[in-house]
This record gives sequence, structure tokens and C-alpha cells, in this order.
Amino acid sequence: SRTGNYPAKRFFDELMRKYFGEYQFVKQLTLPEVNIFEMTQVYVDQFQNRQVDFFIPQAGLIFEIDGKQHEASVDDKGRDEFTQTLGLKTIRFTTEEIATENQSFIGKMSSAVDHMRMIDRLEQEGILSPPNGLTLRDYRLAYNEGVDIGSPSIRLTAAIRFQLLVLEL
Repeated sequence: SRTGNYPAKRFFDELMRKYFGEYQFVKQLTLPEVNIFEMTQVYVDQFQNRQVDFFIPQAGLIFEIDGKQHEASVDDKGRDEFTQTLGLKTIRFTTEEIATENQSFIGKMSSAVDHMRMIDRLEQEGILSPPNGLTLRDYRLAYNEGVDIGSPSIRLTAAIRFQLLVLEL
């Protein structure tokens, strides 16, 4: 904060939209600062109270923005290997890659888009079935064309969410 440089904010606010092309709608699905247990539902002592920078559950993608403190971190490597065993893909960017948008950065962003394309294809072929029943194609359609708020299922979902919100208060 001393320098006014916020690479994770820039990544989220600008670069996802700029590089994700047809998948730029996933920015709306991206969760920041997700606890590893909440993401994986698997407790691992060494990852207690640890978080990832960004997580897109619908695509199984984790994004990490690494400053100098992450260089050669054994803990980061172990965490990436653990999440990979659960089918999650981690893509790590250095703050320098974000600042310069160099070839390494572009290649990693391309890898993220390729991964989303693969998930999208597997969902359309019926090989993958999202837990909530909504595919990437469904999200893209809602993002591009809007949602029919008159639909009974949408109205019911909204009513249930409102009731849950009231219960929490």
C-alpha cells in the first residue's frame, strides 16, 4: 500500500476482462480470499487458516498473485500439489508479470482460457456435471442475455435466498 500498487486488484478489475475473451463473464463468479478448507472441504492441518487469492469454483481455477515473499516457497508448492489432487488448477502470477503483462503473463492467461474451454466442452458433452446444475454455457448466456426474472425457478430461488438472509439477521 505504500507504493499505491495493488497487483491483485488490477488483475481482478482490469486484466481478467482484458484477457479472458469469451470467458470474461467468469469475473462475476470469482471469489477473492477463499479459505482452502472452504474451497476443498478437506481439512489439512498445514493449510489451516490459509487462503487463495482468487477462486472460480465453476471452472476449478485458482489464481495466486505472488510477490517476492513467495519465491521458492515450499508451502505454496505443497498447497498447489494438494489442490491439484482434487482436480483444481492453480495459476501463479508474479507481481512483475502483472505489472508488465509480459509473454509469461499472456501465456498463463491463455492457459486459464484453455482450461475454461475444456471445462465448458466437458460439461456440454455430459462428461462433467456441475453440482448446482449450471454450466459455464448457462452462466455465459445469463451474462450476455440477462436473466428472465419472471421465471418461476428464478423467483423461487430469490424468495429462498431472501428468507435465508432474514434468518441470518
